[in-house]
Amino acid sequence: MIEADSICRIDPTSRRSRDGPATAAGRQRANNLAVWTELVSVAAFGIVLVAVGLASGGGEGVHNLTSTSPVDASGYWALFGPFAGTVVLGAFTFTGFDSAAALADETQNPQRAVPLGIIRASVAAALMGLLFLIGVTVAGQGDWAAIGAAASPVGHIAQDRLGSVLGNTFIVFVAIAIFANSMLQTMVASRLIWAISRDNRFPGSSIFHRVQKASGTPANAIMLATLIEIVVIVGFTTFSDLIASVLIPVGVYGVISVAYLFRRSRFPVMPGAFSLGRFDLAAALGACAWTVLILVLVIGREENHKPALVAAGVFASGLIWWAVLRFTAPRRLLHEGERAK
Repeated sequence: MIEADSICRIDPTSRRSRDGPATAAGRQRANNLAVWTELVSVAAFGIVLVAVGLASGGGEGVHNLTSTSPVDASGYWALFGPFAGTVVLGAFTFTGFDSAAALADETQNPQRAVPLGIIRASVAAALMGLLFLIGVTVAGQGDWAAIGAAASPVGHIAQDRLGSVLGNTFIVFVAIAIFANSMLQTMVASRLIWAISRDNRFPGSSIFHRVQKASGTPANAIMLATLIEIVVIVGFTTFSDLIASVLIPVGVYGVISVAYLFRRSRFPVMPGAFSLGRFDLAAALGACAWTVLILVLVIGREENHKPALVAAGVFASGLIWWAVLRFTAPRRLLHEGERAK
């Protein structure tokens, strides 16, 4: 997954930054290294797998791109069939592009950098993800039952086709990319917790809005975000459980898209800011349609009903907290709100 906030340019001299220019620039270099490691490793992995698959398998590898095997061809194209189920892969890929918006306060020229970062991230994720999937499909020849039963099908294919040394080397780079994205998600989650607490709209805002003077970081928000991630990793162990991690952000995208569709006239384009122009309405309608399609395809499958209930519980908890604020402290829901003390 290519994260948009990795590709956005962070201003080392931002007036909100508590770090010196040297520290911020060093963090930016580390971020860029992680992003390029991810891009290059995924692209190289896909290219090598395609080359190996074509060189050793003749036409079988290419045939894998259009064959339904080992899945039964009957019902393959049905609404909730195997092909529609692959849409979930796209949903996994395109979660996280909104991270750039969460870091807009620390972004140089956010009116342009954030939208362009989202576009670059989406294009990079689509191209690199497509290349990677083609490589795995072309190289994944032979015993499909063994591949499906492996703890890591991708790792199984890599070691089987590339050998243990080269296969493990690529897996290490993939692990680095996953670690970088995990750190990125922790940063984004803690940033959101801190920002909502700063506006006094998060439970325990007086605790989570604090910034340590020594390090200039919201340590309490970071610890909460890390704890939540640990609980998710420990508690969500199956693929079906992980579906909830797709439904939650997709649901958020849907709420935002619908809200924007009805309130878009209240958001005039600032001078010099990025704009979709006459394609704005079409993009908003497309976003709503994409959200509905993903939700129907994912929730409609019987094995996904449990994670759907988990996602619904998360949304319900947010709605309950909003109702509590709405009826007990409505001033905290105003545009500026009351800053936490």
